[in-house]
Amino acid sequence: MRLVVFHYHLLPGGVTQVISSSAVAALTYLPEIDSITLVSGRNENTKNVISGIRSKLNGKIFNDPEKIQSVTIPELDYITEMNKYPNPEHIKRTLQNNFEGDLWWVHNYHLGKNPFFTDALLQAAVENPKQKIVLQIHDFPEASRFINLETLHKHVSLPIYPVLPNIKYVTINSRDRNYLTTAGIPNKMVFLLNNPVENLQNNNIENDRFIYNKIDKILSKSEPSYIKAAPLIVYPVRTIRRKNVLEAGLLAKCSTIPVNLLPTLPGVSKSEAGYSKIVDNCFKNKLIPGAPKAGLILEQEGISFQNIMNAADIIISSSVQEGFGYLFINSLQWKKPLIARKLDIIDDFSEIFSDKFSHFYNSVNIPLRNPLKKLLKMEYDKKLSNLGAFLDKKIISKLKEQESEIFKGNTIDFLYLSPIMQMEFLKELTDPGLLEETRKLNIKILEQMENMLSINSIIFNENDIKKFSLQNHAEQIWNIIFSFKNEKLMTSSSNKNINPSIISSFANFPSISLLYNPL
Repeated sequence: MRLVVFHYHLLPGGVTQVISSSAVAALTYLPEIDSITLVSGRNENTKNVISGIRSKLNGKIFNDPEKIQSVTIPELDYITEMNKYPNPEHIKRTLQNNFEGDLWWVHNYHLGKNPFFTDALLQAAVENPKQKIVLQIHDFPEASRFINLETLHKHVSLPIYPVLPNIKYVTINSRDRNYLTTAGIPNKMVFLLNNPVENLQNNNIENDRFIYNKIDKILSKSEPSYIKAAPLIVYPVRTIRRKNVLEAGLLAKCSTIPVNLLPTLPGVSKSEAGYSKIVDNCFKNKLIPGAPKAGLILEQEGISFQNIMNAADIIISSSVQEGFGYLFINSLQWKKPLIARKLDIIDDFSEIFSDKFSHFYNSVNIPLRNPLKKLLKMEYDKKLSNLGAFLDKKIISKLKEQESEIFKGNTIDFLYLSPIMQMEFLKELTDPGLLEETRKLNIKILEQMENMLSINSIIFNENDIKKFSLQNHAEQIWNIIFSFKNEKLMTSSSNKNINPSIISSFANFPSISLLYNPL
């Protein structure tokens, strides 16, 4: 059996990491899979992904060039990278001519980044009931991506959640699986597949203190807001809006113990470049202690990502939206304490974290003074009015009720501010009174963070993350594939209520935060 894996691109990121690890798992533990072909819309980084997979395979598998291959079809790329829209009929024929009869495994098929690929895929599923297709969803367009959702509805001719005997859905957390089944997709069509977590290779020869001293020397010379000899709080992400990096910056700023915040990589996409620049400016203007793009800067000096993690005192995450949350589990593998905003997806594995070595907070609050309250209220009223074009009246009404609750008090969660507003608030923290008031509002988080600075290394049971192992992941993949064989003939369905139900499931006030507004 050949497994054909589709994604828009193979650039470094969460989905590419899953594709790579899943390929290693399948080729290592599933002899039924003869080969895997990765199909994407661009060449960039493809060779690196293929060679990375090969390097983790053993013996005959490693030496067989046909075991893992790649194909580039430019029409599958993001439409923002194209001069003109592709033809869905042509995409469909290309897929059928090259891969018909293989098992198709498609990542983020309906994200809205290329609705013409989505349309072609759904047409192929309807036209050929024998074509087995697995649709693995990492990110939903209904989750705050309303422009993407509008693009889908404009260009896709078929229901975006088909109920067909030749289709299976895969989610990476229990919450998303529940949303799909609650919306009307039959239980037997929807599978939970946790992301695979590989054993981290730590070939570090230098001790942590020696690495820290090298990092400290480099960054104290080049970065204006870096505090020499201060502890390192590392946020290993790209500076994109949903990672909410300025909130981590606020906590670093409020710490009574001087610390450095190190986000590792910049946001590079067109939609995130503006936010990434705001983050850079906050460091440049000394509103946040530390260094942006620290991973890039240090890599140029010969310091690897793993070495940065070894030198870290704390791993932090202020992200407001995750599909799985590699960072949380990786923090255990790095043997570092973790402080993070609590997300509902963590419920799938919260039991593996010790209160001694981790702290999950619900909000970071700031004083809500009248000028800010007035401005926020005006911006959210405007946003809710605009969202009326996408959301049902009942959902808008529910959001307005939540808005009233949020603006009742004299404090507000920092995540509700736009990036510009967050930057302006950081500027105002030069006022000692405001800084002290903000500290008091977040005293529990700050105390936990400061206590964690005294922890040299954490202890955890390796068996706690066994369910995320490559072997277990491969077994789950086979269960999904085998389910096609057991599938009795079922009636095709085009339930029009599935999409609205999923929109409703994701609709809450944090999901419409000004943080997501285009910049």
